[in-house]
Amino acid sequence: PSRGLGDVYKRQLIACFMLTSCTVARAELSVNISAITDYSKRGITQTDNSPAIQFGIDYSTPNDIYMGLWTSNLDINGNDTSKDNDINREVDAYLGSYFEISETSRLDLGITYYSYLGSDEAGERDHGEGHALFDFSIARGSAEINVFYSWDYSGLDASQQTVQLAYSGFIFEKHRVRVMGERIESSDVRRLDYEGESEYMHYQISYDTNYKYFGFEIKAENTDLKEDEAKQKITAGISFVY
Repeated sequence: PSRGLGDVYKRQLIACFMLTSCTVARAELSVNISAITDYSKRGITQTDNSPAIQFGIDYSTPNDIYMGLWTSNLDINGNDTSKDNDINREVDAYLGSYFEISETSRLDLGITYYSYLGSDEAGERDHGEGHALFDFSIARGSAEINVFYSWDYSGLDASQQTVQLAYSGFIFEKHRVRVMGERIESSDVRRLDYEGESEYMHYQISYDTNYKYFGFEIKAENTDLKEDEAKQKITAGISFVY
């Protein structure tokens, strides 16, 4: 997985990093750092609509196994009168593997463990999430069918399932546009709800490019939620990987 310039986009960056590492030196260690105007996870800000600095370290093997650590600053409960209750950092550990299904399709299976720091209660939000990411070439680009499943999302004793469809294509060499829509659903609305509902939709369109060790992204996103944390927004980010 990956979170670099945003949750799903980071996964794509890690995939890119892994492929680059394997091409250059087969099994390699890589380091990445990103600066973004807002860290948004599935359309909901994790930094109170403020910037974030993110750092990751990744290792890939010749047989397409990857693992890594990643961290970002957070500002959850940022409007609470007591800053002692804020959650101010996320640290993720992940492990996965790529499987070449054909010359034009690939499957990524993996698991991520999300850890939170800050307040005394921050650790209660720790949770794991598995993913199955399938992409295949189509019409001068690639299509994706991605599934994420957390069996105890944010420590709420309720599962969260996310089904995501996306298409990305290169308008010019190294200049890519990606369109994505995803449905996020809770298994128990009594413990985990989205403005009283069991599900919500998240939509995103993004542009990204790279130059040498640097990657750049601009994205516009929106959800069908009404709260300020999930309002429509345009964000931008820059990343460096070595």
